[in-house]
Amino acid sequence: MTNTITGSRIVLAALCLAAAPSGTWAMGSCSGQYSAAALKPLPQPTVATIDVFDNSPRNLQLSQALTRGMNNAGLATAGSGNVRLSVSYTLTGGGGGGYGRVRNSYDQWGAQSQWGGMSGGVSIEQPGMPRFGAAPSAGPQTLMLRADLRDTATGLPLWIATIQCQVQTGNEQQLAYDIGTLIGQSAGKRIDRSSM
Repeated sequence: MTNTITGSRIVLAALCLAAAPSGTWAMGSCSGQYSAAALKPLPQPTVATIDVFDNSPRNLQLSQALTRGMNNAGLATAGSGNVRLSVSYTLTGGGGGGYGRVRNSYDQWGAQSQWGGMSGGVSIEQPGMPRFGAAPSAGPQTLMLRADLRDTATGLPLWIATIQCQVQTGNEQQLAYDIGTLIGQSAGKRIDRSSM
């Protein structure tokens, strides 16, 4: 009887340790650094909405992949949202002599927000430009991303996260899903700079 209780306690302790945040956030599609700041507590229960202003098939698919990741990580997105997710990013490298593409747009609060139109506004794309005399090289892409959750009633930021990583996949839907999962797991939490 004692061995069963002790064995159960060991299994329970192991499960608790496995579920506890370790300071490392897994994201197979991009490796780098992640941090987040909790400015105010999120409303409970938290329901996030993502505004999609550019309803092109590509952007709708990326938004759906991001939403699936958030849902699978436990952040609700169905129903009337009480927080609004804005995502902005810059993707550089991957050819063109080291210059990447930047997509800029602005949300309803005037904050820079992008990701192929998921956050609103007019998308402006600057093509990559090769350096004089340099042959285009295919190299790793660096993703710099900022995500913030704002109160839908006031527009005030409640939580802000940043990612800087090297993209490890050519599958942008997998990348969007992984980012959604990371956001869903950490929404509302303070995270000091951690590896992912």
